[in-house]
Amino acid sequence: MKKKILFLYYTQFGYHTDLYMYGKYLNSQKYKVHYFCFDLNLPKIDLNNVEVHYQPLTSHRISNYLKYFYNLNKLLNKEKFDVIFHVDSRYPLIIRILNLFKPIILDIRSGDLSRNKYKLWIKNKKIAFSTRYYRNVSIISESLRDTLNLDRNKTKIIPLGAEKLLTKTKDFQQIQLFYIGSIDHRNIQETIIGLSLYLKSEKAFQNISYDIVGFGKPNAVDQLNNTIISEGLSNKVVFHGRKKIDELFFFFEKCNIGIAYLPQTKSYDCQPVTKLFEYLLAGMPVIATNTLENRLVMKPEFGEITEDNPIDFAKSLEKIILYREKYNSEQIKESCAEFEWKNIVKDKLEPYLESILGSSVPINNR
Repeated sequence: MKKKILFLYYTQFGYHTDLYMYGKYLNSQKYKVHYFCFDLNLPKIDLNNVEVHYQPLTSHRISNYLKYFYNLNKLLNKEKFDVIFHVDSRYPLIIRILNLFKPIILDIRSGDLSRNKYKLWIKNKKIAFSTRYYRNVSIISESLRDTLNLDRNKTKIIPLGAEKLLTKTKDFQQIQLFYIGSIDHRNIQETIIGLSLYLKSEKAFQNISYDIVGFGKPNAVDQLNNTIISEGLSNKVVFHGRKKIDELFFFFEKCNIGIAYLPQTKSYDCQPVTKLFEYLLAGMPVIATNTLENRLVMKPEFGEITEDNPIDFAKSLEKIILYREKYNSEQIKESCAEFEWKNIVKDKLEPYLESILGSSVPINNR
């Protein structure tokens, strides 16, 4: 008999990559996957073997969460899940109380990313405190586990990954830069200024375009668009806004250099970024910010490391263009097979679930 697993996260299904991939690659002979989330009025994304339960969202925050917990409790009583995977640091103690006698995992995909040191310290302490009430805790990286000072004996590393895309072998007759991800607090405008600085250099390669796909608050989006205009790059840089998962292949096929840019702060230093793995598994060399987690992944054959400022970004762009013919997109893909989602689910997530459920997982499907 299949074991039922419930993934809990406030974001609508299909808009959190990790959980979408868990649902896609978990063995459907072993597990029936459920997902409980808010309906954020985004286009619905369906996936075989995943039953999504939506909680309507209103303008009243307190009412939203009261209804969320009420309907979650009804679902828990109805379905009798074998294991619950809570991907959040919001209200973890309430979730734990609702599931006192059920196997439950608290999964931490991120530490706090605040730039205020006091807020950062307080919120990370709250995350760490919450883990005390969970027997099973999973986390995104060893460095984040150490930053939060979590118990190694009860903490499982389930890393980030990406899909290996069947993109064509890259050539570099044109340079087509690509950034995908959040716009908020990432300072992506600095990469545009850096591109502008490079293009003004005497021997700059001029056949360059830059596609930016992502989402952010209105002020962050305005800052990005204003920078494109002020730098005179409207003919080279395009901000496309948010795209659905099935619309992204076009950009990974078209572009040939990925941009994994984020601030060099303590909070981001231990925070792996999905986009880095996505670029590499699409066969794209990358310009990546000099953070601990990026350094753990990046090799010379994968691209260039940059500091988080326009001048150094321009220098890294110059290097990657100057030596562009040394990059082999098929070799990059093959070298990064361990980061494929299907392998992470098979080698990390499923064994972890089996260790919690024990012999209750169907033996004939192991």
